[in-house]
This record gives sequence, C-alpha cells and structure tokens, in this order.
Amino acid sequence: MARFHIVLGFIVCFFAWVFFLIFPHLDIQIAGYFYDSSMHQFMGGYDGFLGFLHWFARFFPIFFSIAVILFLLGSLFIDKFKIKARKAIFFVAVCLWIGPGLVVNYVFKDHWGRPRPVMVQEFSGDKVFQPPFVISSQCDKNCSFVCGDASMGFWIFAFMPLVATRRKKAIVFTAAILAGGGLGLMRIAQGGHFFSDVVFCGVFVYICTWIVYAIMYRKNNVDL
Repeated sequence: MARFHIVLGFIVCFFAWVFFLIFPHLDIQIAGYFYDSSMHQFMGGYDGFLGFLHWFARFFPIFFSIAVILFLLGSLFIDKFKIKARKAIFFVAVCLWIGPGLVVNYVFKDHWGRPRPVMVQEFSGDKVFQPPFVISSQCDKNCSFVCGDASMGFWIFAFMPLVATRRKKAIVFTAAILAGGGLGLMRIAQGGHFFSDVVFCGVFVYICTWIVYAIMYRKNNVDL
C-alpha cells in the first residue's frame, strides 16, 4: 500500500513540475488577485483570525511535540495504553517532524532561496521572480519554497494509513487538502507564498507520510 502512494506522490510531483515549467508566471497571476496595486500591499493581513492561524501554524508543532513526548513517557508506566496506540501516536509525530519539520522548513525553506511574493518586483519588491525548483540566492532563510503554514494542514495526511476503510481514507485525504489548501490560500493572500509553494508542499508532505509509514510499519518492524 505504501509503495503505491509513494510512487503516486512522485508522479504527481513530476507532472506538477512540468506544469509550472510550462506556465511559470501562473504564480504571479494568482498572487496578483490578492494584491492591491493602489495601496501597494496584499489584501491578507496578520491581524485577527488570519493572524491567529499564522501563529497557530508556527507554534502548534512545538506544543504537539511536547505533548507527544510527555504522553509516550507517561504511557510507559500506565498499562492501559496499548502498544499499537503508542505506535500510532509516535507515527503521526514522526510524520510531523520529518515532513513539515525537516523536509519543508529546513531542507527547502531554509536552503532554496526563492523570494516571497512581497519581495519580488511585480509586487513592489526588489527581487526577481523565481519559478519553483530554481535555487536562488535572493533570500537567505525562511524563504518562499515551500509553504510552511500549509504543511501543518497537509500533515493530516498522516492519519490516512491509520484508518481502515477507503471511505475513511478519502475523508482524511479531503480534510488534509482542505486544511492545507486553506492555510496556503491564507499565505498567498498575505503575500507570503506562491500557489506552487502550496502545491509542492502538499506533495512533499504526502510522500514523506507514506515513506515514514513504510519504514515504521514493516512486517518485521518491532512495535514501539
């Protein structure tokens, strides 16, 4: 099962790369819908509900990680916590640390250098627009490619392998798309990310989820 989803993820990644290679300025066009040229700023702000969502997406991983560590430590001394439950909780935590944490926020955001929409010349910035997958030196750290906030929504993919029926998997998949897409749309409206940042974020988190599952749930793997 995991192999199918991993291969599917890479296929989607390839076709998405080809799509944005053919239409590189689609990112500019979509971001432009949220840009007020008369005010020289993006429509989405950092106050109110949008500000809370942005804050929550940044700090939730810290709170969740602390809770998971405390739970796992406590469960070692409480018999009613089953081994399978511990493993499932540890699995979703590892998916969070590997997907949104390591791959999205460290490997790509801190090393790809893609300038954010608010930084490029098309939106009153001084940087040159870069298509996705083009490594740039215009941004030092915490850059545009890929979307960190959206990765927290796409992290819901981690619950797909834990549910039994196709219907439940479809529900979890839809929830992840809506949550990740919604947070991504918020960041596009704020001028923080391009559309392709959100798309590839979802693909990367999806692939990471199933790779972690393939490793942790091998038949000869010892339960945690």
